[in-house]
Amino acid sequence: MNEELANLIKEKIKEGRNKEEIKNLLLSHGWSTEEIEQSFPAPPEGSLAFPGVIFILRETLLIYRKKIITILGISLVPLIAGLILNFLLNFLSDKNLLTINISDSF
Repeated sequence: MNEELANLIKEKIKEGRNKEEIKNLLLSHGWSTEEIEQSFPAPPEGSLAFPGVIFILRETLLIYRKKIITILGISLVPLIAGLILNFLLNFLSDKNLLTINISDSF
């Protein structure tokens, strides 16, 4: 097994590339299929290896990041306004600045 090739493969896996992408890249740079296959790390026993999942999750987060921030911002505005209004109403009623007499309205 070629250590240089194994390290290069590990780097590409950390970048989130899948096995096919790495293999095609290495083949285009002159590595043989046999060398590439021998240098790929074996998946841990009893687990499924999905190196592309990290890449997909990262790309999804990048795509939806602005939308998530916008939704959170829109949700926080009424919440903060309600808290301020609640505080003001409690403050004004405690100082007897705001009194409501229901009997006077009839």
